[in-house]
Amino acid sequence: MHRAVIFQAVLVSAVITFIYLVEGKQTRRARDEEMGAALSRGSPDSAIRAEAGTAVEVREVRSDRPSEELPPVTEND
Repeated sequence: MHRAVIFQAVLVSAVITFIYLVEGKQTRRARDEEMGAALSRGSPDSAIRAEAGTAVEVREVRSDRPSEELPPVTEND
């Protein structure tokens, strides 16, 4: 029983030391704050540019088919 108490004390001490030495960083929060600051400074596009290393490509999508007009919506539909 004496060895079990020593083992538990060592185990608890190791876990506590590990918890205090490992530092977690809130990268998502920091990125959200940067994007929020970019949005408050300018246009919504500036928030996209605030993310470093992110390439944005905008493409227009068009159909080859002629557009069909939809029938009007009534309240009974």
